[in-house]
Amino acid sequence: MNSQAFLEVSRASDLGALERRLISFAYSMDFDLVNVLHVTYNPGQKPSFLTLGNVPRAFAEASRSDADAARDPVLNRLHLDTIPFIYDQATYVEGGAADLWEEQASFGYCTGISCSLHLRNGSTFMMGLDRNRPLPAEDAHITRMLADLQLLAVHAQHAVSRLAIPLPLPQDIPQLTRREISVLALAREGLRSAEMADRMRVSESTVNFHIANATRKLGSSNRIGAVNRAIDLGLL
Repeated sequence: MNSQAFLEVSRASDLGALERRLISFAYSMDFDLVNVLHVTYNPGQKPSFLTLGNVPRAFAEASRSDADAARDPVLNRLHLDTIPFIYDQATYVEGGAADLWEEQASFGYCTGISCSLHLRNGSTFMMGLDRNRPLPAEDAHITRMLADLQLLAVHAQHAVSRLAIPLPLPQDIPQLTRREISVLALAREGLRSAEMADRMRVSESTVNFHIANATRKLGSSNRIGAVNRAIDLGLL
């Protein structure tokens, strides 16, 4: 997948455009369904949910009970882990929830790939791409799919934060140091840490130190999210 396709997701003009681009992206990866769930936890309030994708209406209307959701092995892993993974019927059988797989398979959710991002502000971003046929058998193909999914999730999460979560007031914008802005500017160009170190004539560990600080201040989980957040805040 080329880099422009990912950028088009992160720079979507509104939530409708984001949803359309996610569906198109899923099709290009040979998946029929895409589902995004962004959960924001606010102190003293009930969690807020944002969903995107092309979930079949009949499946959405046949929503399962909280008890079923609690024993869904895919959902349980998404709540605990951040590593992209695949699921199929065996996942549910081994998790003692074969009946849940049979229920959702009739709607096209037979096998797929999923991942989640657990953000510093306590919110969680989950994404799944699903289809009604087996995944490719080649390890290299599966590895590429999982890598593309994780990168897609980063760009989609950034878009959701930009479009659905208000930007902070000017007085709340993080104060980045000159070095932190410099490394983010180079990361925006696509440079790796070692390349940044050569450009700045510092050690690679120093570059990573500044990237980590900037990422933390911007409330992002990785350097891509930090770059996009800095752009939105007018810091780059």
